Amino acid sequence: MYNKDFDENYTMTNKEILIKAIDKAISNGYKTGYSFWDSGNIMMNDYDGPSPFDVIYSHGFAKAFFGEEYAGRSFDFTATDQFPDLKERKAWEIHLQRMVLSEDPIKYLEQYL
Repeated sequence: MYNKDFDENYTMTNKEILIKAIDKAISNGYKTGYSFWDSGNIMMNDYDGPSPFDVIYSHGFAKAFFGEEYAGRSFDFTATDQFPDLKERKAWEIHLQRMVLSEDPIKYLEQYL
């Protein structure tokens, strides 16, 4: 029986990445504001709530997913040496900005699962 979890060549779909990312944020304390809400619900076509992009671009999601520590203390950003002001910013702020500007925000999230 095929098990994608053990296939090193398996590439997650965008849906799988979003579900895992949202599950990670929820497990880290992300509050959705919807009692019925979970990562599977937002992927359903008839779901009447925030879109996946509304969720991943929110500050609450970014704080829970990427963390609230200061970048200068916990990140190996080479940019923090070149741009010392980045050390004063929190990790979630830097990652959220990079994710929004990235060509593929979902693939950006995948790197941190």
